[in-house]
Formats: sequence, structure tokens, C-alpha cells
Amino acid sequence: MKGRAMKRLILCFVVFCSLGSAQESTFQNSKIFHLKAKSDTLDFHTGLDLLIENRFSTIRNKKIAVIFNSGSYDRKNRHTADVFRDEWEGAVVSFIELPESVMPEKDGDSPFSNVSSDSGSRQMTVSRSLSDLDAVALNDCDIIVWDVQDIGLRESMAVSALAKVIRLSADTRKALLILDRPNPLTSSIVEAPISMRSPALNGCAIPFRYGVTIGELALMMNEENWLKMAKPARLFIIPMANYRRTMWYDETGMNWHLPLKNILTVETLLSYATGIFAFQSNINIETGSSFQYEIFGAEWISPDELLAVLNSQKISGVEFTKTGYLPDGIPDIVRAQTSNEQKQIRIRWIIRDRNLYRSSTVGAVTVGLIGQLYPHRFQWA
Repeated sequence: MKGRAMKRLILCFVVFCSLGSAQESTFQNSKIFHLKAKSDTLDFHTGLDLLIENRFSTIRNKKIAVIFNSGSYDRKNRHTADVFRDEWEGAVVSFIELPESVMPEKDGDSPFSNVSSDSGSRQMTVSRSLSDLDAVALNDCDIIVWDVQDIGLRESMAVSALAKVIRLSADTRKALLILDRPNPLTSSIVEAPISMRSPALNGCAIPFRYGVTIGELALMMNEENWLKMAKPARLFIIPMANYRRTMWYDETGMNWHLPLKNILTVETLLSYATGIFAFQSNINIETGSSFQYEIFGAEWISPDELLAVLNSQKISGVEFTKTGYLPDGIPDIVRAQTSNEQKQIRIRWIIRDRNLYRSSTVGAVTVGLIGQLYPHRFQWA
């Protein structure tokens, strides 16, 4: 069964990536619109860019609900919400913003929503639980337009919301149009075991680093019924143009816009992914420093001992070093008077080759070795 499913998914990828010359291609439950860039260029285009250049023809004369996040920008550095508010002449009945993708927080939800008295357009930021991302939020739209930049990791707000929106489309029978975007960690590398108990996707078998675009992920969810729905979603996808699967986000030519705080490079995003493996433990992943998500430790860890063991593993693409650490937020006068001897000593992982670096390997090996070296101190939260 798994072998047949894998063959079908491989076929999906082949069709998805190779039919750029056709206007559309149809699967059993989904359809792909292959829009062409109007300009004679080989520049990278997102699904949003292609929709704009084709004068929104795919959604003409329809009422739409637009779902986006803080990373939803076009190649001209315009945000999706601004594009639909200022350039599209049709009716946007709901603007729905997803919160940032961050490591799980223990505080409560803080939903905000209002309805514009001038336009009748609902505007809302959904809660982190996504409980208010429902049929009411769609505000009687004809088409749900999804233009969300993901981070390439299973444990993220984008993937959780995608699963919910696919279910919404299936339940309400509203069309769901996915404007595809690049996977910032490439669409050529898959990492980590498949999890069936992911908090983001309970029962949906997706690798930690899934190595496909958000449009391809939606296609597989719908065609293979990973979400165990009684009926499939009415799914439509506009793929990107001039996209290579080996592209990192900083190779697309787009300005850096990812829905994560203080993550401004691909390397930092990879470090963030590594840190997720230790988040539910008593190992400190330092996020309030100049080395976002790159340094870790605990007062009961011997840096010299752990450093020697980690470097003896000879893990590809990474080097482990010691570093003195002072959290951000310490007054400059105190920082200037702090000697190296007074600083906390932490371990830092430095990514030497992002094409060889595997966050799941570094994270799992690091946590596993700490557990072996300090079995009476290490614990899961």
C-alpha cells in the first residue's frame, strides 16, 4: 500500500513540475492552472506574481477570502493584503492573517478581528489555536485564496492552517486556490522520520522537513486523503514560474520575508529547526542573543566534555565551538564591564555547508548525547 502511494506521489511531482506549457492539468480531485509570466523573462515568479500579471483572471467576478501571513510578499516587495486591496477590482469579503510561526508558546491566544463598516470586508488575525479559522471567518466567500509563505517545517503555523483550510473547503464545498510559494529550505531535501503524532497534523504522515512546496503539500493531502476526509477539497493551484527545486529562499531574488521573528538568513532558519528538537527539554536554546538559535547549554553541562564528544561524531556540514554568552537586553555599561571569564560558556553549532547540514541529525544527536552524558540531570519538560 505504501509503495503504491509513493509511486502516485512521485507521479504528482512529475506532472506538477513538467506541464508548464499546458494551461491546466487535472488530477482526480484537484486542478492546476499553469499561468505564464507576461514579461519575457526568466525571473522567478510566485503564484501571486502570476495571478497579478494575468489580471486576476482565475478569480474574476468572484467574492474571495484571502489568507496570508507576514511573509506573503510578491517579487516587487508588495504585501498580498495591499495587492488585493489596491489592485484587484473584485470583492474581498475577508482578509485573514495567520500569526507568526514560532516555537510553541505556553501563553493564551490573543485573537483580533473587526469588520470594516466601509467595505463590509472582514479583517482578522486568527488565534494560535486556529479555533476561529472557520466558516464564519470566510464571510460567505466564493473562493478561498491561500497565499501563505511557509518555513519548510512540519511544526509550523502554515502547515497546521493549511490542513484546516483544506478541511474547510471539503466541508463547505468552497473552492480553495493555492498560490504557490518557494520552500525556503529547498524542495529537494527531506529530513527526519515521518511523524503520525505531530501536534500540527495529528494522524497526517509528513516528515519534519518535508522538501516540497506548499502547493505540492496541499496537492498530496487532497489527492491521497491524508486528512481522512469524507469528501475531498475543491482544490486549485497556481504553481510558480522559473522555480528550481534546489533553490534556497535567498536564491529566488525575492526580499527576505519569512514569518519568523529575528530569523534573517537560511542558516538561522536551519538552526531554528535544530533547536526544535531540544525545545521540550531542560536544555536552553538561547534565542535572545546575537546568535539566534545557534547556541545552547545548561549550567549542569560541561562545555569541554560535550564539545569533544560532539566534534568526535564528525557530522557533515557543521562545526561545534565554545562561546562566551551574554543575553541580549543587558545594559551596554554592564556588557562592557563583563570579562570573558565572567560570561556564561555555551556550545555553538556553526553551519559550514547548508547543502550538507541536516537539522534533524544535529538536533537528535545533540539531545541524545546530552541525555547519555548527563542522565540524572537531563529531562523532558
